[in-house]
Amino acid sequence: MADNNNHILEQEAIRKLRKGREHSVQVGKFTFKYRRPTQMEMESLLEKMPFNFDFVLTFVTGWEGVTYNDIVGGGETDEPATFSPILWKEWLADRGEFWNPIYKAITDTYNDWIKSKGDLAKN
Repeated sequence: MADNNNHILEQEAIRKLRKGREHSVQVGKFTFKYRRPTQMEMESLLEKMPFNFDFVLTFVTGWEGVTYNDIVGGGETDEPATFSPILWKEWLADRGEFWNPIYKAITDTYNDWIKSKGDLAKN
């Protein structure tokens, strides 16, 4: 019984940690959800990423206000588009105007988090 309770608590802790990393950024009429990179991810990625396309691709985890018509055009349907990493990658590949605002939001959130850790250490 104790093992089951520990598993539940562990899963809840993981959920809360991940939830604390969730943020969103408005770009034009769209809202993109993303998660702030962990310190380990940031350290690793900054050494390997050649440009911010992969960075933005990695950390966007959802969207709001996006329809299939926004993605493919043609006025076929205004049905809300369900986020998927594959669809995101395909859409993002030709939407360079999204790259810098999302990249900036993610890195600003990360830098604010690092600063808050430093401020806490000083107190």
